[in-house]
Amino acid sequence: MLRIAIIADLMERIPPKYYGGVERVVYLLLKYLIKRGHEVTLFASDDSLVSCRLIPFGHRSGNSASGDLRNLFTLYRQLLKLRKEFDIIQCFGRTLYLLPLLPLNLIKVQSYGCPTILKKINRANRLAKGTLAFVACSNSCARERLDTGRWTIIYHGVELEEYKYNANPDGKYLVFLGRLCRIKGVHTAIDAAKAVNQQLKIAGTVASSGADLEYFKNEVEPRIDGKQIQYIGPVDDRQKSELLAQASALLFPIEWEEPFGLVMIEAMACGTPVIAFRRGAVPEIVTDGINGFICNSKSEMISALSKVSQISREQCRKTVETRFSAEKAALEYEKLYMRLLGLIP
Repeated sequence: MLRIAIIADLMERIPPKYYGGVERVVYLLLKYLIKRGHEVTLFASDDSLVSCRLIPFGHRSGNSASGDLRNLFTLYRQLLKLRKEFDIIQCFGRTLYLLPLLPLNLIKVQSYGCPTILKKINRANRLAKGTLAFVACSNSCARERLDTGRWTIIYHGVELEEYKYNANPDGKYLVFLGRLCRIKGVHTAIDAAKAVNQQLKIAGTVASSGADLEYFKNEVEPRIDGKQIQYIGPVDDRQKSELLAQASALLFPIEWEEPFGLVMIEAMACGTPVIAFRRGAVPEIVTDGINGFICNSKSEMISALSKVSQISREQCRKTVETRFSAEKAALEYEKLYMRLLGLIP
């Protein structure tokens, strides 16, 4: 049995109610670590709902700079006080969260769901003096950083039982699921759906302010007609599974180097093919012509929509079963912890 501390950011509770990729990953990891007999302590938002020991260090971040700083020092005090109770510290938040522990002779793992600044990694490495290891959620996420420090690639996974496999969907619609911001490409998804005269259901969160809200108001909302183009708002886990399972395909026209894209494996778990742009980790997840199509442009995405019926929905599900299950991800983390602690070669 290992004594494992997991640190999560305060942006969302664990598990998240709606959107929350990293928070969902954290929840599934601790669930399987507990199932395998490990003693897990979670440092997270005070409204988190978990079956392990929870040590809250605040209630959501981003409300004020002074509040964020207060939360940070609360976490520091807790970690320094309790550090001898843990064999390993796993951080899914900012590397800054580990700062007071870096020089100490305690094994630490920093997981990244987005590329980070190389200078920060080098600085943390120097301070840790060999006691810090890094995990990236894809090769794309790690990119040029693999030569700096000890890195392991562990893909995210999903709980297969939570996603209803549907071999013969009734819904004759396409789906877009994610944050409604420019880099996610919802405007391109609308263009593609209109080009082939198919219904598109859009689900996800809209920003409350800033450039993302302006984007939604100016470029997305005016095109929502409630018929061909529908916006159904945020969805919970049950609604998400149903939405994905009944869709003919998920559109993923990203405009940035997406480090993973959890929604792609959520869709495939339901048997739904993914049609995505060749950006970020997409080529690591989608196998062109097998569980979806990889496109280089909007015109290629439109052409791919005519070939969706060629994709085996059973093969989509098998992709997740063999490569992207939450249990597989947890076992890889467990193996990493044991290796870092010298328990296995």
